[in-house]
Amino acid sequence: MRGAPGSGSIGLNGAAARLGEIGDLIIIMSYALFEDKEYTGPTIVRVDENNHPLDNENPRHSSRV
Repeated sequence: MRGAPGSGSIGLNGAAARLGEIGDLIIIMSYALFEDKEYTGPTIVRVDENNHPLDNENPRHSSRV
């Protein structure tokens, strides 16, 4: 299910849907396989209380974590 664009809503599925409550802080992660030459590091997006990205808070890291 998709939320309205720009709404800041995040829908939880599976076990998280049964345990998560409105107002909970969550960490969203994604995994992928890359060749070494393709990997540029993680992208971290910090959001405000309405789940909108904060300006100047999107550091791009070039080292492996």
